[in-house]
Amino acid sequence: MLAFGLIIVQAVLGGITVLFELPLAIAVTHAATAQALFCLMVSIAIFTNPRWDTTPHIDEPPSRIPLPDARPRDHRYHLYADPGRCVDAAHERRSGDS
Repeated sequence: MLAFGLIIVQAVLGGITVLFELPLAIAVTHAATAQALFCLMVSIAIFTNPRWDTTPHIDEPPSRIPLPDARPRDHRYHLYADPGRCVDAAHERRSGDS
C-alpha cells in the first residue's frame, strides 16, 4: 500500500513539475520520492523472495584474509595524493636530481 501511495505522490509531483516549469523545491521532492520508491520496491522484491527464509545466516563473520603489502615503492605513485610531492617530483625531473 505504501508503494502505491508513493507512486501517486510521484505522479502528482511530476505533474506539478511540468505545469509550473520545474520549480526547484518540487523537482527535488520529486527526485527524492523516486529514490524512496525505488528503495521500497527493491526491499519488497528482496524480502518477499522465497529464498529469503532459506538463506543460511552467518553467525560469525569470516576472518579477514591478509593482503600483501600494497604500498607503492616509487614516489611517482604518490603524485595524485600529495600535491607537494608533485612539485618535488617535477623539480627532480627538471634538475636531474633523481
